Amino acid sequence: FSPLPAIYGNIIETWYHDGPTYWVRSLPFEPTGNASDKSSHYHTIGGKTIEHSAMITSILASSIFYLHYKSHSNCRDFNSSSINNFKTPNNIEKEFRALINQYSKLLTLTAEKKSRKYKSGYIEYDEYYPAKAKFVIDEIDTVLAQHYGFTEEELDFIINYDIKYRMGKELENYVKGKL
Repeated sequence: FSPLPAIYGNIIETWYHDGPTYWVRSLPFEPTGNASDKSSHYHTIGGKTIEHSAMITSILASSIFYLHYKSHSNCRDFNSSSINNFKTPNNIEKEFRALINQYSKLLTLTAEKKSRKYKSGYIEYDEYYPAKAKFVIDEIDTVLAQHYGFTEEELDFIINYDIKYRMGKELENYVKGKL
């Protein structure tokens, strides 16, 4: 196992939001918004290859990582130490490319246009909802659980951790398979 890479710019990037609530918002693409006024809450992690970047995005989106974050942080500040202290299995990059494509597509399709007015001006941006990609996140967790050697019971606990709160009104659709 090795730590996730340190946060620095490289050719391929994963974008993540530093204010997780019930989900860590990690994106395999640059979040949309006014080009002149990007959110200061999004940060990047450089990947070495497309597969490496897909792995980083997948791990940050996973419920396994979310549970780690909730267990090893003050549950308020999400920064590079939250990421760098997480150990990942070696040589698993190739397993996430198809999953991250599904995840990316769902985030994009379910994003909602939002706008805010600040002293500096009017900002429009897309807001992403990882809960709407929960079934893909479950698949990511299943892949990771195999590498960590988790039992089915442990994986079930992780996938369903705080699900009532994490999913909110989307839980009913998720249970019915409509999400």
